[in-house]
Amino acid sequence: MSEQDLRFVTKAQLDSKIQMLRQEILKAKGSGSGGGASFVGLSDTPSSFSGKAGQSPQVNSSEDALEFGVTPLEFLDNFDDEDIFWPWVLDNTATGKTITEANDVLSLHVSYGYDGRFEATNNYAPKAILGIPDFPITITWKQSMSTVNNKTNGGMAFSSGIRVSQSYYAYVGRVRDDSASRNGITFYSSGAGGHHYLDITSNPLWFKVQIPGSYTKVQWTAFYSINGTDWTEIATVTNPVQMWDGAIALFAGNGQFYSQVDIDVDWVKITRNLGAG
Repeated sequence: MSEQDLRFVTKAQLDSKIQMLRQEILKAKGSGSGGGASFVGLSDTPSSFSGKAGQSPQVNSSEDALEFGVTPLEFLDNFDDEDIFWPWVLDNTATGKTITEANDVLSLHVSYGYDGRFEATNNYAPKAILGIPDFPITITWKQSMSTVNNKTNGGMAFSSGIRVSQSYYAYVGRVRDDSASRNGITFYSSGAGGHHYLDITSNPLWFKVQIPGSYTKVQWTAFYSINGTDWTEIATVTNPVQMWDGAIALFAGNGQFYSQVDIDVDWVKITRNLGAG
């Protein structure tokens, strides 16, 4: 193309020529199997950035190209490895308390006559995981309660570290308290959120907690489901608990009568987005 020709070239023609030159340079360097001048110009990558904000390139399911997507799954334990120590931190196996994994179920048991209150100073959360992934997160799990005695509860606790202090904790799960005429599910908060209760006794139950921004001064939303598909909100709570080194913990607890408690958990999933589960 001569200098005289350039005076009459259109912008489209010039862009096309530049693109061709870029492709020739890439081919000469051996960069990119598709020979494109940019990521979206390659033949084995997505063709557009539109609508992909916050997503990252990843290998597709057929393992022959790249695509944009999110990898929300941070943690899944379906208790099929019969290993109660990883990736959880185990505690609270004192007399009268057992934690077992068998037949793809985690079982938490507190015998009659023993203090299983997870918030007591000398009783730690029975099975906790530390190092919660970056926010926003959704925590989902499936549980059943085979013995539902008075002054018992069980589910997922949220606190500062493994020890669930009496001042700062929250929990979502199953509860029975005859003195308050409660036998159902609850979202309890020691912070500003208070105590929310629904008269739901289905067994098993699925629970989901969404934490959008951080452990403090945000709105948490808890849901339940009787089939794992259709979700109903329990409550949305602002600033439910103060947490610094956040931990979540599965627990089986009892109150003043120290009744027997049995909680079975099929699986726990933590995802990094709010729509998962």
